[in-house]
Amino acid sequence: MKLRRTLKFHSLRKGRVRMTWNKYNLFNLTKVQRTIPNFIRRTFFQQKWTAKALTRAYHGEHIKEQKWQRMFDRRLRSVVDMNPRYMAHNDGAEQATGRGSGRDTIRAEDVTPWHAEGLERKFKLRGGLSKALSPLVDKTEVDYDPKKNRTFAETNVQESQNPTPYMNMSFAPIERRIDVAIFRAMFASSTRQARNMVIHGKVKVNGQPMNHATYLLNPGDMFQVEPDAVMFATGKIKPKAAPQEEEPAAPRPKKSRKRKAKAAGDGEATEAAAAPEADEGSLEPAEGEEVDAEATTDKVSPEDTPEVLQKRLRFLARHARELLQVDKDDMPVKKKRQMRAFMKQAKAISSKLGRKDGEEAITDDLVTTISNTLKELAINDPKIAERAEQSGAFTAEQTAEAKEAAEPEASKPAPAQVAAAPPKPYQFSDEEQERLEEMVREYEENPVDPTKPYKTPWEPRPFMSPFAFIPRYLEVNQNICAAVYLRHPVARQGMSEIPSPFPPSVQELAFNWYLRRR
Repeated sequence: MKLRRTLKFHSLRKGRVRMTWNKYNLFNLTKVQRTIPNFIRRTFFQQKWTAKALTRAYHGEHIKEQKWQRMFDRRLRSVVDMNPRYMAHNDGAEQATGRGSGRDTIRAEDVTPWHAEGLERKFKLRGGLSKALSPLVDKTEVDYDPKKNRTFAETNVQESQNPTPYMNMSFAPIERRIDVAIFRAMFASSTRQARNMVIHGKVKVNGQPMNHATYLLNPGDMFQVEPDAVMFATGKIKPKAAPQEEEPAAPRPKKSRKRKAKAAGDGEATEAAAAPEADEGSLEPAEGEEVDAEATTDKVSPEDTPEVLQKRLRFLARHARELLQVDKDDMPVKKKRQMRAFMKQAKAISSKLGRKDGEEAITDDLVTTISNTLKELAINDPKIAERAEQSGAFTAEQTAEAKEAAEPEASKPAPAQVAAAPPKPYQFSDEEQERLEEMVREYEENPVDPTKPYKTPWEPRPFMSPFAFIPRYLEVNQNICAAVYLRHPVARQGMSEIPSPFPPSVQELAFNWYLRRR
């Protein structure tokens, strides 16, 4: 079944209240009274239509209208609250006592202001008609039978005259759905998320897997959700992992042949002029590293032909790539960037050296960069200097300088080898010891587990407290993520067991809208 569209689901302009824990939904919930229009200037049809739109946005908004119309039932469930003390004290025979014998027994008509007998008795007892209209009964004036000396709690008179909100039971059939019950039991942050749990086989009803979100619960049914799914749905979102050190370069847009030729002709001179600056800053020595003064005084010799320099660049680029693959985890990030920048520039300079006018690309900075790069590679892997001499790309003097630069680095003691003074033992106080034990217990109960899809240690979602309530018709055990559907929700005097943000007047209009179709 396809869900209803979610375009502008949490629109702040319309302010529709949804069955979610979203922060925007909480904002719309705070101004729900302002979203209810003034019904005085509207026709009865417009009033019903507006009330239907408001209530359906909250009650089962993911259910199609035709399906909900088939679920609608005009018979509203309700119960009458009985005083247990009165029921234990009397057996019902007191309702007939006093008739014909002159005995005065308290009745509901005697204390309700809208009955004639109640008005007359109130007027006599209190001496005024204004006080007689009070809906509550003073407990000190209801002792009408001195022989039995019955108190107010032993009579069958209701203290509160609040009406029973029958109209709030209009959407009671929706509460039987398994996805809505999961949301009411606080196992999911929205009804749509609860529906996904059911569809993906993470919910069991009476021990059997249930894959149908439209299943209607019966009194006594027990449903259970996988704990990991509940922790993911009701916990904080896991923060994204740190970006990898090696990020792939963004692909360049392809150029046409004419644009390539034009760019090559126009930018050849500028590239040749800018290449020394880029090469000079590409492999700067890292902090704390000392570079020989002789390295900066390298000059172009007659032996440095374009073919030789091209061979050296290819050798260094190949070994730099191998070094990055081998020492990927141990190499500092700054040095990795330097290596990648050199490999990128070596490819561009090699292509220039291969042209007819390749001698123009040979500069002092290029020779210095090549010698410094060889020393950097030799510091990381001394065998590279020997391979450079064997390949014939470098002379014996250049490889000897690289070996000398690598020897001081190798002779330095490792930080772990430096002997440190033994730390002084620290004595924990009693409070610190208790706090440490408490932290250990908390970690054992709620450990850090990077394999979980939710944030660990687990924390509840933000803006969750306003929605943290469980209806009376559910018995929930949060430890095992299970709940029992005790009975169908009912309306009582002064309250309804169907949670709803709308007043009875709006619910009544919505009920009348669907009532015409039955």
